[in-house]
Amino acid sequence: MPRSHRTLIRKRALTFVLDGEPRTADIGAPMPVERNGAWMVPLMDLWVATMLPGDIFDLSFRMVTGVASEGDPACVIDGMTFARGFIDIATRQLWWSDGAAEALVGTCLRTILVTRQAQPVRSRPALVRTTPATTPQLSVADLRRLLPIATTRYPAVEWRETGTGGRG
Repeated sequence: MPRSHRTLIRKRALTFVLDGEPRTADIGAPMPVERNGAWMVPLMDLWVATMLPGDIFDLSFRMVTGVASEGDPACVIDGMTFARGFIDIATRQLWWSDGAAEALVGTCLRTILVTRQAQPVRSRPALVRTTPATTPQLSVADLRRLLPIATTRYPAVEWRETGTGGRG
């Protein structure tokens, strides 16, 4: 960490708003980390500094980066994505190392509006099975045929007739 990391910060306060209650966090207060060649602070550290109530995973975060971002659904992220994000302490630009919020990377953050109801995470649609899964039915004949192949590495396994009149 550079000795003068606090002098790099143009505007130190970042405002979080939850239920109409604004709280500011000092961007220069948490210990910065070097990411992508710049000194950054984890967004999670700033959330903790506000001491606002709520479980991070039950919240949604609207990242207000400018006039156009207020209605943009891409600017709303879930708690898990928020927790992995960083803010550059010199430029206020947002950054994620895993590309989780690509639409926000490089934008300058002004305010964070927090909503108690978590927004659904955008992901690929779940695969839907059109036919019900069935358990394959194996006969004794199938087992007699497959057992020698499956147990070649296990010399102690062998097929034994039990005298129960095996069906096959």
